[in-house]
Amino acid sequence: MKKFGYQQYKKVGVKTADRGKLLIMLYDGAIRFATLAKIKLEEKDWGAKGIYITKCQAIVFELIASLDHTVAPDLCKNLESLYYFMTEQLTEANIKKDPQPLIAVIKLLKTLREAWDEAVKQTQQQNAVAKDQGTQVAVPDQSNYTNIKVTG
Repeated sequence: MKKFGYQQYKKVGVKTADRGKLLIMLYDGAIRFATLAKIKLEEKDWGAKGIYITKCQAIVFELIASLDHTVAPDLCKNLESLYYFMTEQLTEANIKKDPQPLIAVIKLLKTLREAWDEAVKQTQQQNAVAKDQGTQVAVPDQSNYTNIKVTG
């Protein structure tokens, strides 16, 4: 019974989250599944490893599908390249049973998550100031995140 309540809570959270929060939730899920895949690979649980890699890939493909190239074409092009690189690394980890590509993907996902989290916070702060001043509130979308830099 408790599990049902938690699932309902998560559904409501997803349905009421703004775009920025949804993006962070996708990154969190991808990081979780890639980490679980790495653990299962190390335990030689090949079936579970494959399931978690597939779940991570599904999220990365959702991230690709969510890109709006009309709003921030350069950012979207760079993110798309990173996302496709991640899918290649996930496939390599799955086929070769090698944890190194998973480690690289987890590092990239964490770096991107941190950058998006900071961008979302900045947008929320701008919205709060705009609301206090009685001006129009910015809608979080990719145009607000064009200054994201990925390093490391």
